[in-house]
Amino acid sequence: SVTHEQKERTVSALEQDVKTDPNNADLLLHLAFAYRKVDKIDEAQTTFEKVLTLDTHNRDALYMLGLIYEKKHQTQAAIDVWKRYVGEETDLEKQNIGKKHLHHLSQ
Repeated sequence: SVTHEQKERTVSALEQDVKTDPNNADLLLHLAFAYRKVDKIDEAQTTFEKVLTLDTHNRDALYMLGLIYEKKHQTQAAIDVWKRYVGEETDLEKQNIGKKHLHHLSQ
């Protein structure tokens, strides 16, 4: 399995790539997931948010931000992002996951 050290090296490599290509949404998405894997939640959040400024329909970023906002108890932000996710997602199963989150948050 991948060690924490290897994950940190992946983060560093991706950070370098992003420096040379800062508006590459795909690259930023990979970096955001890499941050998430090393528990750098704030960095992951910021990076997923940047992905959405470049690619407003990015379902992966919307989904992950929904989870992060929930974890941080940022309920309104979570509701907003889950609503966007449900509107963007075409896969019904995934759409239902978003709806379950929305239902849970509006309790």
